[in-house]
Amino acid sequence: MNAHLIIRWAMLGSALALFCAPLEVRAEVKQIGEASVVVRSVQGVLDATPRPLSAEDPVYWQESIETGADSSARLTFLDDTTLTTGPGSQVKLDEFVYAGSAGARKLVVSMSKGVMRFVSGKMDSDAYEVRTPGAIIGVRGTTFVVRVDGNRRTEVLVERGRVRVRDVDGGGEVTCEENQATVIAAPGKTEAPNEPGAPSAGLTNASLEMTVVQAITDIPADAAPPGRMQALSDRKRLADSARAGGNASQTSSSCGGC
Repeated sequence: MNAHLIIRWAMLGSALALFCAPLEVRAEVKQIGEASVVVRSVQGVLDATPRPLSAEDPVYWQESIETGADSSARLTFLDDTTLTTGPGSQVKLDEFVYAGSAGARKLVVSMSKGVMRFVSGKMDSDAYEVRTPGAIIGVRGTTFVVRVDGNRRTEVLVERGRVRVRDVDGGGEVTCEENQATVIAAPGKTEAPNEPGAPSAGLTNASLEMTVVQAITDIPADAAPPGRMQALSDRKRLADSARAGGNASQTSSSCGGC
């Protein structure tokens, strides 16, 4: 091999090393919390690579968390924020910056479908933001439930504190206080969010289902006391009932009560 060819291969190798360096940096994923509770089928998807999640597994910046039927997950972030997802839900951990009490702070979560409960942690309230297909939710309190239905509408219920809800298409903005809810149209419709009021039956039932599914485990019947398995069975029936009620109310609202 002549000297010119050797030099050319060396230059090509250096160029490839420089080109691949950013990929190596990108591969160093940043842990931002953990899955503190996992019920049944939950997976994380990072860089298009899925992985099953178990309790105490880490969760990462820009990871999507997906739950299957009768499944749920509770994520706890480094600032003690908790995010609980119900069955058939998908959220993405878009942004997380937490540099202690004196540093920069930001947490942004996107939700594309399903239901979740968000409880803010140690950051200032304006550091939190939740995005859905049709809404941007600014946190002014501590606890609220978000649901994105099959029509990509967003419903928000404040359980404690206050949130500001803005339509992504510029339709307007409302503020919901404790025990108030609002509905935001699917993206593409420039409509103001509904005036705050009572939550819909669909949102109430979805929130109930998420809560009770958290108590359901995959413990086999012969591995737990009968009383515990009976309690889990009762909660499962309650979750099924909540789901049926939510489906019925959504059908009724879509046809105007027909």
